[in-house]
Amino acid sequence: IGEIQAGDAGTGRILELPVDAFFQHAGVYGAPGSGKTNAIKAPLIQLWSQHHVPFLVIERAIKREFRALAAEGWAQPLRLFSVGEPGCGLRLNPLEPHGVPLATHLGNLKSLLLSVFAWVPPQQYVLDLALQRVYEERGFDLTDGRNARGTGRSMWPSLDDLIRTIPHVVRASGYDRQITGNLVAGLKT
Repeated sequence: IGEIQAGDAGTGRILELPVDAFFQHAGVYGAPGSGKTNAIKAPLIQLWSQHHVPFLVIERAIKREFRALAAEGWAQPLRLFSVGEPGCGLRLNPLEPHGVPLATHLGNLKSLLLSVFAWVPPQQYVLDLALQRVYEERGFDLTDGRNARGTGRSMWPSLDDLIRTIPHVVRASGYDRQITGNLVAGLKT
């Protein structure tokens, strides 16, 4: 794979792994800016170009390092998917339930969001109201989970809908200007 580094200096020690060690799942995790992409890019290029070992990289939309590799043409057929980009074939809408009633899905979604974000009670209340509002605006009856407008993927609200709704819900809640600003900022991040 390459020489082991200690800070900016090489150690003179080489890291070698057998190719078949890469036919397993692996994850590279670390703090932003810690060098994850740079650490894994060269080995992935080597594994593909010399041994045709396929790999999957999931990178945030704002990072473009692996998209730059596609532009260089080093690995054909390299396929890139970016959630939300037209024609990518990937679609993720956490507000669309799959295989569970709408009320169950909403409860699970709220639990997920509240466990990920350290929101205080006013934010939790606003989230609940905003979720109710986006579903009702799309024609849903939250008591039975039915949509009077019919079915189809376009009937489901999206995260964009939720984010656009939050400021309206906060302003309608009657909080003073500073609290309103803090709630909107906290819920939109």
